[in-house]
Amino acid sequence: MTDEITLVSKDSGKVKVNRRVIMMSGLIKDMLEEQDEKEVTIPVPNVDLHTLKKVIEYCELHWNKPAVEIEQPLKGHIEDVISEDDKKFLVMENSDLLLVMMASNYLIIKDLLALTAAKIASMIKGKSTEAIREMFGIENDFTKEEEAELRKENEWCLES
Repeated sequence: MTDEITLVSKDSGKVKVNRRVIMMSGLIKDMLEEQDEKEVTIPVPNVDLHTLKKVIEYCELHWNKPAVEIEQPLKGHIEDVISEDDKKFLVMENSDLLLVMMASNYLIIKDLLALTAAKIASMIKGKSTEAIREMFGIENDFTKEEEAELRKENEWCLES
């Protein structure tokens, strides 16, 4: 059994990672348990290379040093409850943060999902839908009529 695994991103990028590091991923861990080959290559079809490298960066920080558990719901500022390493890790473009969160969900990396979700939640708290779309570069694919209908159907959640 080899110590290095090659991950292949959806854009055909390849990155080598230590087996112990990437075992933080529940998905990869399950895949590796089924293989005992000398050289292991695993496709990661839902994650681009740039995002995959960010995910690996996080795993390298925490594979042998568990992250601090983040309270849910987050009552204060996320920066008050996370490590200095995690604060540095979270310094990225908003669009990258969203991609890392989606990748952590796909790869089943619970600590990274909790960290990125808490960061995004703290960023969007109290913001309008339009402000959130702008913040993350999310295109509105609803017509004005569809959006008005959705707002009407969901008035109850805007009443607070």
